[in-house]
Amino acid sequence: MGGRFALVTLESFASLIEKIYLLAPDGLVKNKWYQFATSFTILRSIFHFFMNSPKLLFMLTSSAGKIGVLNKGLLKFVQVHLKYKTERIKIYNTWTSFRKLHVAPNNFIAILELHNIEAKLVLGEFDRVINAKKFKKALKKSENLEFQIVPLTHNKLFYYNFS
Repeated sequence: MGGRFALVTLESFASLIEKIYLLAPDGLVKNKWYQFATSFTILRSIFHFFMNSPKLLFMLTSSAGKIGVLNKGLLKFVQVHLKYKTERIKIYNTWTSFRKLHVAPNNFIAILELHNIEAKLVLGEFDRVINAKKFKKALKKSENLEFQIVPLTHNKLFYYNFS
């Protein structure tokens, strides 16, 4: 979720920023699951119910994985990160509280170009949470924007040595 804060900070203080590095940033390219779970009050209520009903949640995600609606990498991510109640509560509160923090891809590029800000996006080739292909497709080419795609999943990105 740090990407959301970095992007909103960029948007608000662009004239003070020279470079921005984003690691699998959320809040730039829409994620259908995130959008589905947080967009409307009724959907947030359903999301809240599932965060408090882990057996049903895991049964449904497992079934969704078996029929191909949820890929194996994302299924594993759900199983690992939603295993404990404290994590489920933290995810629910974070996702719903920060749902309105985002910057549209076209606005992001316009900000970079207008203020001559260098941006580097580091994305995981095998990341099923923040999809590198969707990012490259959504963001028009800009001399100010550099992509680095590394052969990692979402979780392993945070332990990668980028130097």
